[in-house]
Amino acid sequence: MRLFYFLYLFFCLYPVSAQLSVSPSSAGSSFLYAKDLVLYVDGDIHLEKNPNLNTEASIYLRQEAQLIQGDKSSNLNSGNGLLSVFQEGLANAYNYNYWGLPVTDNSGASKTADRIIYEPMGKTESKPAQLSSALDGKANPLTISRRWLYKFVGGTYADWEYIGDDFNLDPGLGFTMKGVNGTNLTIVEGVPNNQGNRQRYDFRGLPNDGIINLNIQKDQVLLVGNPYPSALNLKDFLIQNTAITGIAYFWDHSDNTFSHYLKDYEGGYGAYSPGASAYVPAVFQYYDESADPTGNTGETGQIYGREFSPIAQGFMLMGKTNGQVSFKNSQRVFKRENSTNSSFRTQQEVIPRLRLDVAFDDLYVRQLLLAFRDGATTGIDHAMDAKTFGSLSTDAAWSIEEEPFLINVQPFEAEKLIPFIISAKDSTALKISIEIRENFSPEAIFLYDAEEESYHNLYKSDYKTRLEAGNYENRFYLTFAKEASAEFELPQEEEYDSELPESIGILYNKDLRQVEIIAGEILEEIQVFDLTGGLIFSKKIYENKQYDYFYTGNLREAVYIVKVKTRDNRITNKKLLLKK
Repeated sequence: MRLFYFLYLFFCLYPVSAQLSVSPSSAGSSFLYAKDLVLYVDGDIHLEKNPNLNTEASIYLRQEAQLIQGDKSSNLNSGNGLLSVFQEGLANAYNYNYWGLPVTDNSGASKTADRIIYEPMGKTESKPAQLSSALDGKANPLTISRRWLYKFVGGTYADWEYIGDDFNLDPGLGFTMKGVNGTNLTIVEGVPNNQGNRQRYDFRGLPNDGIINLNIQKDQVLLVGNPYPSALNLKDFLIQNTAITGIAYFWDHSDNTFSHYLKDYEGGYGAYSPGASAYVPAVFQYYDESADPTGNTGETGQIYGREFSPIAQGFMLMGKTNGQVSFKNSQRVFKRENSTNSSFRTQQEVIPRLRLDVAFDDLYVRQLLLAFRDGATTGIDHAMDAKTFGSLSTDAAWSIEEEPFLINVQPFEAEKLIPFIISAKDSTALKISIEIRENFSPEAIFLYDAEEESYHNLYKSDYKTRLEAGNYENRFYLTFAKEASAEFELPQEEEYDSELPESIGILYNKDLRQVEIIAGEILEEIQVFDLTGGLIFSKKIYENKQYDYFYTGNLREAVYIVKVKTRDNRITNKKLLLKK
């Protein structure tokens, strides 16, 4: 048996960049076993199946190992051999994961799920998963219920198409599959197959490669999946595909669902926007027998990393025009799964962002995200603004061109009024609060009520009111400019001088990107606050100095409060606008 085992260090220093052929020899099986590394092949790959079932595959990708191939227009990979790659689902027998296939079934037999999805038995050994018509799948032995295998192309619930045993999916198309019940404690690479609701699957087939095209129509929703045995740069994929809105929607679910009846499902869709470099979590909803949402469960999904799509992850796309969705090798990337930017169910660029929580009767919270980019517009921008996927009868959204959006990306203008759409099926208590600010510190954040002609500073407290049933499209706005500085009060223990003493100068040197302090007394302490009162910088001065400075190049453009204290207890503060 010929075993090619590549160490991570070796592959980092000496990447292979050539056509790859792996076939058995007269001595027995031949295979590559890649562990926690990237296997790069510039050309095509030819694989021939090994005769020994325990080492049947030609390439094994283990512990986050991934395969990337050079740019080409089509899949030139060939042979009857197999690539084997693990991936874990995060669903019990009652919940769905959305999947894609990283390999193509090259068995030549009827196309069923058990020809491509296997149960791991050891480092190289796996056996085909069993298929069952029972409602529940099982972990041991791995048994997949064929009753929950569907694909989706359309716009309504009726467009879900049953796959069952006809598992002849085009590369790039996604599918749904429910998880399994029970546990499977078979240890492979130090980890059990399933300790509970986290089943490991072995996908086996010929690796997908090259450009993969799928048709899409305007306003159509398409379930797709990462078609490669490597991570996908989802940000690049969404930006480059202009026939879609540029937003990816991910199904998320409650772990407390233990029924196959649609009316008992608890889940919803979160949205990832590459333009906002952020993900807005799903709001979990109840559904009726027609799959129409009937209300919220009071539970919201988590914020997961989405910038890079892991192997086999599925997600929804919306068509903007008639055209094609294209997956390309240039979008492939070696990225291990993590909660920051790559998670199967679980952004790196931190642009100014604001998350608001809009709560109704303290039972249901809709999270809305506002992000700021110089290249954005106030209209609908490709791969930036994320339309709401499934609005509730009582709900909140940003209003962009009079349509509801979860994510709103636009240039920052302090005086601009940014409108909400708020609807209430019944009389409800409304609360709007700041969930989190990221790289964003405006002087104030106001909720403007056009009916009351009032401004409420969300820095100071949450906005609360009661709404009667109805639609409110021209009443509530967000803005950042209503006498914000006058309403701001810097946290303080001492009494501040109302005017800066003539003996102390606080000057901003833009050329050197520093603030300089010149005093007639000995300096003791310098502090810098943002306009929420948050401490940004603090420096104790122990020498007998009447001059000091601090660097501002690491601060974003904004207004700050500089507080200076001298040894004779003179305390002064000055507001400075720092521009780069």
